[in-house]
Amino acid sequence: MTDNQIRLDEPLPDDVIATARDIYAPPSGDAYWSALETRIMARIGDSAAGRWWMVVGGWARGGLVAAAAIIVATVVGALLIQAHNQEMRTAYESATQPSITEQVTVPAGALSERDGPDTRGATFRDVISSH
Repeated sequence: MTDNQIRLDEPLPDDVIATARDIYAPPSGDAYWSALETRIMARIGDSAAGRWWMVVGGWARGGLVAAAAIIVATVVGALLIQAHNQEMRTAYESATQPSITEQVTVPAGALSERDGPDTRGATFRDVISSH
């Protein structure tokens, strides 16, 4: 091991600590802080950059695109739900309501209003015996 290498399990040498403190030390003297305050106050007072709506204005295009995407997704979702509900309604109605095209077959010897009581009994017996 050479003298230039630093081991991480040992404390840092004093010269490294002193150099790091010098690099990261805040500026001394009031001139720096006064200049910083002046720059900050000038930036706040600037009409173009200091207003909050100017920052939000930059987000407007992205916000409008996101809002349009949400509206389109909502409309598409509502239409899909409506189509699904209509399909379910049609399936329910076709299962529960008889078809109009169904025909009822009447046996050849069926009763009519002109038949008398004897004919009705005979026809009734014919219908029962044929099934």
